[in-house]
Amino acid sequence: MRMTKTAMTKREAVQQRSLKAFLAKKAEFDALLAELQQASEDHFGADPEGGLWGEAACLADATAKLKDIADQHFRRGEHAAGRGTLPHRPDRRAPARGRRWRSRC
Repeated sequence: MRMTKTAMTKREAVQQRSLKAFLAKKAEFDALLAELQQASEDHFGADPEGGLWGEAACLADATAKLKDIADQHFRRGEHAAGRGTLPHRPDRRAPARGRRWRSRC
């Protein structure tokens, strides 16, 4: 089945918009990671002379959230293949016409 020039142009426009949206979210994600890395290098502002149980609890909570995000991306734990999710395939091609991507999250 041949696509018309107009259909290709529309498809290319959609592709450009989706790429722009993806790159904007990636930039936001990278900025958040950089902030977290800087905070980590500063020990999250924890005072070693003071009580650290509260800081340890907050860090444990944040670590659990980050672990869940990593598990979703890498399909580990409850997000592993065979548990109702698709395996991680970064090299997959676009879905057939009329189908949509399944969310990785």
